[in-house]
Amino acid sequence: MTPWQAAPPWYVRVARIGAALLAALAVLVWVTPVNVPSDVGASGCGSPSAPVGGELADLVCRTDLDAARVLALTLLIAAAGTLLLTEYVAPRVLPFRWLPGVLVAAPLALGVVSVSVGSLVETLGGTNLAGAPYRCGSALYPDVEPISRLVCGQIADERRVRGLGGVLLGLGLVLAGGYLSPRRDSSEGEGGDASADVDGDEPRADPGRARRGGRAAEPRAGEPPSPETGDTQVGRVG
Repeated sequence: MTPWQAAPPWYVRVARIGAALLAALAVLVWVTPVNVPSDVGASGCGSPSAPVGGELADLVCRTDLDAARVLALTLLIAAAGTLLLTEYVAPRVLPFRWLPGVLVAAPLALGVVSVSVGSLVETLGGTNLAGAPYRCGSALYPDVEPISRLVCGQIADERRVRGLGGVLLGLGLVLAGGYLSPRRDSSEGEGGDASADVDGDEPRADPGRARRGGRAAEPRAGEPPSPETGDTQVGRVG
């Protein structure tokens, strides 16, 4: 077991919790019933896990059920992406100074990006107040038929702008998380050893002694004392 797995940093635990919440939200969407408006109020379509059967229900509810399925799938993809980043990518780029902030922002950012991409490819449409279904293609491939544009208006254009904006927002969250990531104090680690010498906690090494193999040079008789040693030769001459 690696130290990363035995005692993961706090930001790794935050990312794991975020991935678990995304997976739980995907399950919640998968089992939540879907309702569509009709001329008598609302029609129940069941849930993505247990849809209502029948040709009429399929005609009326297909778009809304497909949208719920895409949402659940994109949330699961975001959860898996967060775990992939946390368990496999992060241990290999641990010295990267942006890592704590990126992992903290990863669940939200990947969730926004994944859901936004899903909204670009899902089928647009629904039912009007009279209960009649309509289809508009997708945000990337809208239906260009004149009758469809008359019924759908600018739904595809609106969804495309929101989807692309969501992708940019998710990328911005990652950059913001990395920018706000806490930095290590320069006085820690190796800097602490250097400051101890400056404060005078330990005597400085004599460069002259180090060059002479650890032994101070002794001046000869009659010569003035060496400025490096400060010894006098009075006793030695006598």
